[in-house]
Amino acid sequence: MMKTAWKWALVVGLAVATAASTLVWMRQFEAAQTSAAFVKLRGDQALERDRTVITEKMLEVVELPETFAGPLADFAVPGRPETYRKALIGQRAVQDVPAGSLLLFQYFAPDQAGDLAARLTPGARAITLPVTAQTTVGYFVRPGSTVDLIGTFLGPAREAEPSLITRTIQENVKVLAVGNARSGAEYQRLSSAGGYTTITVEVSPADANRLVAALRRVTAPITLALRRPDDHGINGELPVEGPKGR
Repeated sequence: MMKTAWKWALVVGLAVATAASTLVWMRQFEAAQTSAAFVKLRGDQALERDRTVITEKMLEVVELPETFAGPLADFAVPGRPETYRKALIGQRAVQDVPAGSLLLFQYFAPDQAGDLAARLTPGARAITLPVTAQTTVGYFVRPGSTVDLIGTFLGPAREAEPSLITRTIQENVKVLAVGNARSGAEYQRLSSAGGYTTITVEVSPADANRLVAALRRVTAPITLALRRPDDHGINGELPVEGPKGR
C-alpha cells in the first residue's frame, strides 16, 4: 500500500510540474508573440480626408504578434513610446481612413511629400522663418499647426529712450514644415533629436511681402502663438506697447 501511494504521489507531482511548466512556456510564448504595439482607430471612429481632427478618444493601442509586427514596423505608427500617439492629436489625414484601421504614416503625409511646393494651396507662397524653442511653444508647433505670427518692433522714442511695440503680424497661418520635417512622423524624429531652428509657413503673395519686411524690422525672432486646430478666426492687428527701453 505504501509503495502504491508513493507511486500515485509521484505521478500527481509529475503531472502538476508538467502542467506548471507548460503554463509558464505558453505565457512566455504569448509574450514573445505580442511584443509590438501600434496605434489604431477605435472601432466606431473613422477619418475623413482633410476634415476630421484626431482626438485622444479616437485612438487606442493594439498589440500584434511579432510575425505581423515586423513588416509593419516601417509603415505603422508605433504605440510606444506614448509620444508617437500624442503627435497624432490635432492632425488631419490626407485620405479617408476606415473605422478601426491601423494608422499608417502615409495617411498623414501627401504622396508628394518630397516636394514642398506640391503641398501649397494654389496661389499661396512658402516663407521660412528663424525660430527657437521659446518662440515655438517649446517645439509644440509642428507640421499642420495653425499659428499667429507676433513680432516686436522699435517704437517712437519717449524721453530720449526707445520704446518697443509688440504686434500681431499675421493670423491663422498654416505651418507647412518645421526644420526639414513635413509630416508627423518626421516631426517626431526631429523633436527627439533636439528640436529645430526654422519653420516654413504658407501665406498669400501680399502677406509674403509684408512678412519679409517685418523680418528686417523685428528686434527678436518672431513668436508663434499656437491655435486650436478648429480655430480659424481673424481678429485683426492687435498692437501692444511694451515697456520703454527694453
